[in-house]
Amino acid sequence: MLRVGRQFVSVRQKWGDPWQLNYDLHCLEVAWALSPTMPTATLNYDYGFVQGLAQPAYVAKPKLNLNGWYVKIVLEMDWDETQSIYNTNTWYGVIEHIEDEHRGLVTHTGATI
Repeated sequence: MLRVGRQFVSVRQKWGDPWQLNYDLHCLEVAWALSPTMPTATLNYDYGFVQGLAQPAYVAKPKLNLNGWYVKIVLEMDWDETQSIYNTNTWYGVIEHIEDEHRGLVTHTGATI
């Protein structure tokens, strides 16, 4: 049976800094490649008034400025029955492009926030 695992996205500003796991950053796509093609990843971060999973209310989350930061994406790929663990693949890169996608106003219990 194939089991799809979780993903863990961590960032750090300088290479010598410790990795900071960020549960609000989500990897939408990741591609490993050989030269001359560049390996790429697409991350998503919702900011503004956001209602998280299992949260009863909206909270204000600030916009992040991670341009130039290092990123590490650990993906649990498949379940190893013999060891009862996930095998993982890890992708490393640098955040070089930030793009905003405007989704409009949030309406909660009849009020616009």
